Amino acid sequence: MPEANRDPLDARYDLLEEGFLTAMAQTMAAGEKKYGVDNWKKGLPHGKGALNHALYHLLQASKGGPDALMHLAHAGCNIMFLFWFEEAANVRGQ
Repeated sequence: MPEANRDPLDARYDLLEEGFLTAMAQTMAAGEKKYGVDNWKKGLPHGKGALNHALYHLLQASKGGPDALMHLAHAGCNIMFLFWFEEAANVRGQ
């Protein structure tokens, strides 16, 4: 049977690492339980806290060890926060 026609996507979601996305989703779920849904959107002015925490987690991950993947997931979440703050500032024209 021939496949249905579809418009091509501009993004290649199939190239994203599933394990990393899952680890970030688990980190976000733990943060939701501890701090509430989207708490990071209201408590990190200009994303500076997110940058500091991303760098901290990257440095911790660079040491290796059993917590390295957890630190990379936390760094990824903080980088996502930075992206959100930058994108939101662009929408607001700042």
